[in-house]
Amino acid sequence: MKLPHYRPPTLLSAGVALTLAPVVVLLALSLATHQVIAADMALALLVVCLVWVAAEVQAYRRDLDSYDDDYVHHHLAWRDPDTLAVLAALPGTLAATLRFVRAHIERRQNPGAGGGGAAAPVPVPVPVPVLVLVHRPVTAAPLPPALG
Repeated sequence: MKLPHYRPPTLLSAGVALTLAPVVVLLALSLATHQVIAADMALALLVVCLVWVAAEVQAYRRDLDSYDDDYVHHHLAWRDPDTLAVLAALPGTLAATLRFVRAHIERRQNPGAGGGGAAAPVPVPVPVPVLVLVHRPVTAAPLPPALG
């Protein structure tokens, strides 16, 4: 008997949003700088991209939490920590499965330290691009005096 592999949902759709949103924003700001589109349109695209990225990351986090809860409920919650440690140490266990099981055992042995939930999620680093928008009014340089 061995534990099934811990394979959380992929970061694919959130990764697409995290990759494309900065490109769209930079393109919009470049077009606004060259006065191809209005500055309001560039700002609207910035807001849309921020909402898109936030929604995708939130959906990923929700899917990951749901997967973690199901994995704990079906495979970990009803076994004692010693049995889980032995099963996780068997050859062929993926590193992600071993990390998740060890974190679960730690939370069970120290319930006050891990947030209290039976299935607190394993932290997953999510790169979040940060864009700083600086507005400087464009002024025309004075023309040089006529030579005469």
